[in-house]
Amino acid sequence: MTHCKEVVVTYPVYCFSDIDCIWADVSAYTERQMTLQKGVRLAGLGTFTFSQQKLDLGNKFTVIQRPIFLLAGKLVQSLGLKQTRPLAAVVQLNFAAVSQEGPFSRDVVEGCIRETLLLLFRALASEQNVFVTFQGIGVLSFKNNKVRMKFNSDFINAMDGTGRLLLAFKNVSKCMCICMLQEHQQAEEKAQEKLLLIKEQQRDKQCMEEEQVCNKSLQPHNNMHTLHETSFIFPARPLTPAKRIQQHRYMNDLQSQIESRRQHEAQDQQNRLLMEHLDQVQLVQEIALKKAQHLQQKQERTKHYKTALDTQFVSLCLCFLSRLILDRINRFEKKRDISKSLEDEWSRSVKLKHQQEEDERRFLRCVDLLVDKLAQYRRCRQCKRRTSNFGESNIWKDSHYLSGSQFMI
Repeated sequence: MTHCKEVVVTYPVYCFSDIDCIWADVSAYTERQMTLQKGVRLAGLGTFTFSQQKLDLGNKFTVIQRPIFLLAGKLVQSLGLKQTRPLAAVVQLNFAAVSQEGPFSRDVVEGCIRETLLLLFRALASEQNVFVTFQGIGVLSFKNNKVRMKFNSDFINAMDGTGRLLLAFKNVSKCMCICMLQEHQQAEEKAQEKLLLIKEQQRDKQCMEEEQVCNKSLQPHNNMHTLHETSFIFPARPLTPAKRIQQHRYMNDLQSQIESRRQHEAQDQQNRLLMEHLDQVQLVQEIALKKAQHLQQKQERTKHYKTALDTQFVSLCLCFLSRLILDRINRFEKKRDISKSLEDEWSRSVKLKHQQEEDERRFLRCVDLLVDKLAQYRRCRQCKRRTSNFGESNIWKDSHYLSGSQFMI
């Protein structure tokens, strides 16, 4: 943008490269939104949007879509321009989205754009020529109180939603002969119309001159009548009716107009009430239909859920049945093992009891007891020898020791 030095002086936080970077991000955001068939509104400057035009190819018309730029209301009022309404949905410039594309924060981007627009307003107020460059989009020029937005050819081709722009310009060369013939015919028709108009004007001028000459010849006679006659008498003229008759006629006309207007208003009111009633009935029907659809969907979901639960219940029942059978088998085997172990224990106890009883019976069958036999084998309490032992020893008297031997013989 021009006047970049004044921008830096006015807002000393930014340098020229920062301002250029921020406006490049704004241009990229605008181009991306317009690629999505959405306009972008720059608060205080204007709006980027689309327009559809009919291109005359000679024998037919084709509709093409081209980007346009609409100035803001303040600039339109100050420059006295006329704008058309946009044909596409418009979104506000998102400072947060622009800040994400560059190294600057949202507040910095918003402040830079506002300061730049304020400088633009001051430059336009002083009737200076200003050029605003949007990278990838085009150049917005303010020159001699005229505004012009020049878009890049690549951007125009990219924004053509109809896809007929290039085809239309290619077909122009094929239809040049037809166009030239039509232009020649139109030129001849215009020449004939112009000639007829000139002849008509000359004839009117001649009639006017003759009428003026006649009036000039009758003017002295009229002046004499004017000097002597101060009033006119019309004997054949009918009498002027009274004012009340004309007023009564006017009153009747006004009354009829009022009645017709009231009837129209009543009819409009009735039609409006009827339309509102029809809208309400339609709304009630739509609500009832949606409610019925919702209930039907709910019933279908309940039915599906019940079917799923039944299927799950059957599968779980089969699983539980198999597990129950296995559990009963395990319990039966466990009981059988316990019964077998008890039977073995009982049989062992019975055998042991029988053995003990057999031992007792055998013991009882024995005549002499060990206690009874102690009287036959009496011992000394002190040396534990027989009572019949008188000086006997358990050492051999004939034993002798051999030298070098480990034993006594």
